[in-house]
Amino acid sequence: MVAAWLQPAGSGVGTHEQLGLPPCGWYQRTGMPCLTCGVTTAMAWAADGHLGRAFVVQPAGAVLALGLAVTVLLAGYAAVRGADLSGLVRGLVRGRVLLAALILVIGAWAYKIIVMSMEASGG
Repeated sequence: MVAAWLQPAGSGVGTHEQLGLPPCGWYQRTGMPCLTCGVTTAMAWAADGHLGRAFVVQPAGAVLALGLAVTVLLAGYAAVRGADLSGLVRGLVRGRVLLAALILVIGAWAYKIIVMSMEASGG
């Protein structure tokens, strides 16, 4: 819900600063995006209904936004129906799912490094 109030940064990074957070120290020191670079921007785009833009900005952030939306829906369902979702939760924290999430995050980070490097070089 917080992401819905944010204006996605046109550069694809820095949206988190609207929350009163400082600029990314990693990016300032290295000139390279951090592991979560662009996640807040992707969440803001997704909250505005622009999933394609969210994915282009930060693929892992877009997947996270979708996952959070599904979680809210499932939690609402469980609250209204009294459903037990513990089996689903246990299934999600298994090795393969966590490994897939790790691969997604690292792949999205590599993607962000490539995209920002191309933008910096004018490509």
